Amino acid sequence: DWGLNAFGVLRKTPVKAPAAETPDLRGATKLNGRMLYQSLESFGLAYGPAFQRIKNARVNGVAAEAKLSDAPAPVAGLMLDPTVFDSAMHAVFPLIRRQAGEGALRPGVSFLPVRIGRIRLYASETPVSRAVVRLTKLSPRGAEASIDLIGEDGALVAAASGVRLKAVVLNRS
Repeated sequence: DWGLNAFGVLRKTPVKAPAAETPDLRGATKLNGRMLYQSLESFGLAYGPAFQRIKNARVNGVAAEAKLSDAPAPVAGLMLDPTVFDSAMHAVFPLIRRQAGEGALRPGVSFLPVRIGRIRLYASETPVSRAVVRLTKLSPRGAEASIDLIGEDGALVAAASGVRLKAVVLNRS
C-alpha cells in the first residue's frame, strides 16, 4: 500500500518532449548497483528490493547516468512508476560525494528529498530504462538536482527540475 507523502497539481503538458540530452560524462567513474546501494547505506539510507533499480551508473562531478532494471509488472492507474523516480534520485548521492569531496560531508549526514519544483510527464505508462541526473546546487544545508527519465527508445519520458534535498542527520539506532 502507498501512503500520501506529498501532493501536487497535475495538468496536461502543453509541449512536446524535447530531445533527451546526452550528458558530458568525461572522466566518469563507473559504479555497479551493488556498490551504489552499499554506499547509500553509509548515508544511512537502506532501500528495499523494489527500490533498488539502478543496475549501474557513470558519475562525474557534473552528471550521472544510471541504467535502470526493468520494472516489475506495471501498477494500474499510475502514470509513472514511483520506484523509477525514487531510484533515479539515488544517483544524486555519488554526485554529491564527488562534488563535495569524500571528507567534506559531515559524518551521519544524509540528504532527503523535500520538494520537487516541476515534473513534466511526456509519456505516461512508458518503461524507463535510464536516468540522467544533474546536480545544480550543493551547500552544507542541502542540494538541488534535475532528473531526466529516458525510455528504451531514447525518448524523454519525464523531466523533473528543482528537486531539492535537505541535509539531515539520520538516527541510526
